[in-house]
Amino acid sequence: MSNLNNNELAIIYLDYLGVSRKRILNLLKLTTNPCEEICKIKLSNEVREILGKDKADKLEEFDVKESIKNLKSFLKEEKIEVVTILSDEFPESLINIPDAPIIIYYNGDITLLNQDNLLGVVGTRKPTSYGRTITQTFVQELVTKGNIITVSGLAYGIDSEVARSAIENGGKTIAVLGGGIRKIYPASNTTLAEKIVATGGLVMSEYFPTARPTQYTFPERNRIISGASKGVLVIEAGENSGSLITANFAIEQGKELFVVPGNINNINSKGSNKLIEELPHTFTISTSNILKMFGIDDNECAKSENVHQYTMEEQRVIDALSNGEKTIDELCEILKEDFKSLNILLTEMEIGGIIKKLTGDYYSV
Repeated sequence: MSNLNNNELAIIYLDYLGVSRKRILNLLKLTTNPCEEICKIKLSNEVREILGKDKADKLEEFDVKESIKNLKSFLKEEKIEVVTILSDEFPESLINIPDAPIIIYYNGDITLLNQDNLLGVVGTRKPTSYGRTITQTFVQELVTKGNIITVSGLAYGIDSEVARSAIENGGKTIAVLGGGIRKIYPASNTTLAEKIVATGGLVMSEYFPTARPTQYTFPERNRIISGASKGVLVIEAGENSGSLITANFAIEQGKELFVVPGNINNINSKGSNKLIEELPHTFTISTSNILKMFGIDDNECAKSENVHQYTMEEQRVIDALSNGEKTIDELCEILKEDFKSLNILLTEMEIGGIIKKLTGDYYSV
């Protein structure tokens, strides 16, 4: 566990009690020794006023020194790392954003937040196959061409796809949670969170480790996703998507914004397309402009890559799939090929990473 001093433990304890960031900050403005102030048997009137009657009464009801000691043991036993605004190690990228966090609980490499190659990638929790494919393609290129570190929320859908794609392509990723790091949501992503840490990434939250996510904490954490990042990429966002909240935070924080267009008839793309309509310069159909923001010449990357030379048969399949997913039966009809021969070809192309097999026996590029 991080080497926390008593004042840091004191504000962590206040966070555990549910004291708001604003009240804790006001306490820090009042005193440089919050531990001493909250450990008094009788709190001062100034401290009581800052903390509020309920929290002040609770502090006077318990042995605060003993409670802080128990808190330190809990963090150590749970192997939870913590950094606070009282530490020189607090990430600079988050210090000056509006409503900055004051405590970060984490597992993994906190120093990633000090790097300048971070990109927020967000989107709907119910992506289409198009959205998943775009996410996989973009993340693969960003990781392999630019060594970009992705930042997302570990929720269902695009968030999960971002983390998985980054890891699969040998990259690092950061997950900013809407609840405590011991309350991963969804729970099915617990293993994914462990993989993020195991591959050199970071799982972090400003909420106490056992805090459950709420309808308020998810939108709130989005300011950290954009705040930590140099820019934000939006892939498939509905009209009321939380991804739009992240996009607005990015705009307010002066970050670059990139938005991938979607099907105008699909509700999952209404928010994305509206953003592009209002901010045409955010229109993004490739990773080129994103890489350029990071000072990476995409053309030079392309020159150094080994370009796959498709066979005539492979190219025919790619052309057939270029306008949408298809089953093997549909491909047989389009390409005038027999089932057995085409099945072998599709399997070889799938293994080679040229095409993908989707649920329902559909294929896509």
